Amino acid sequence: MSDSRSVAVLGLGAMGHAFATNLLKADFEVTVWNRSADKAGDLVEAGARLADSPA
Repeated sequence: MSDSRSVAVLGLGAMGHAFATNLLKADFEVTVWNRSADKAGDLVEAGARLADSPA
């Protein structure tokens, strides 16, 4: 098993956004993607990385 604490969250609707927020609070390395990148602004400010595509 890996010791990696990195997670990608694809889709920042109500559930995805809350999930990403909680992961950041738990010190995970979080990469986020959403069709509208503007929904990721507060998550990026909190430390998330914004992906250009879901790939």
